[in-house]
Amino acid sequence: MNDYTFMLRTPAPLYPAWGRVLEHIWQSLENNPQWLAAVEKAKGERARIAWETKQYINQVMAEIMAKRQEAWDEAQRNREEEG
Repeated sequence: MNDYTFMLRTPAPLYPAWGRVLEHIWQSLENNPQWLAAVEKAKGERARIAWETKQYINQVMAEIMAKRQEAWDEAQRNREEEG
């Protein structure tokens, strides 16, 4: 679908009346360049936030893995000292 696709459901007997209403709405649509610019800016902001969140998750996962490795190494050393 695109920005100009609408899907509606209505009982068949009501379609003629609603069809006229929707046609009037469709004919009234106007592009607002400021609104479109704001939408594009918001898309960029969401993409930036998603990228930063992914970077943060990767950093936390790396820290978790490093701590797990440290704990495993320490446990291994303790087993070697005891055995």
